[in-house]
Amino acid sequence: MSDQAIDAVMNYLAELTQEIKSIKAVMATKEDLAAMATKADIANMATKDDLAGMATKADIAAIRAELANETASLRANMATKADISELRQAVARIEVEHGQKIGALFDAFELRGDEIRQLREHMDARFDALAADISLLVKKSFQHDNEIRDLRRAK
Repeated sequence: MSDQAIDAVMNYLAELTQEIKSIKAVMATKEDLAAMATKADIANMATKDDLAGMATKADIAAIRAELANETASLRANMATKADISELRQAVARIEVEHGQKIGALFDAFELRGDEIRQLREHMDARFDALAADISLLVKKSFQHDNEIRDLRRAK
């Protein structure tokens, strides 16, 4: 055989090899075929009637739009981190102010209690003094009554 014929055969073999490689590239392997659906899988697939009851792309788009509107509404009504921070600061300020006011009220209550205690002690002392004065007056009155009676008898 001539060199030309050998080259032609070699070129043809190269073309055939290339064509086999391209066929192998698109051809399924045993593993691919094993992973494919079986007749039982195909039998269990949804029917046209099953698919008819499912949501369409338009339905899904409407649901997405509705969810987007609700999400936007929720975000508009949600407190931000800055809002929460301001609220915490306001609560802390109110707690401090009320704590001071309650402390002042307790101090005033304690002061009033002390004043009432002092007033009670003063009044008790005054009543004791008055009781002693009344006792003295009763005693003197009794003595004077006895003296008057003695004087009337002596006449």
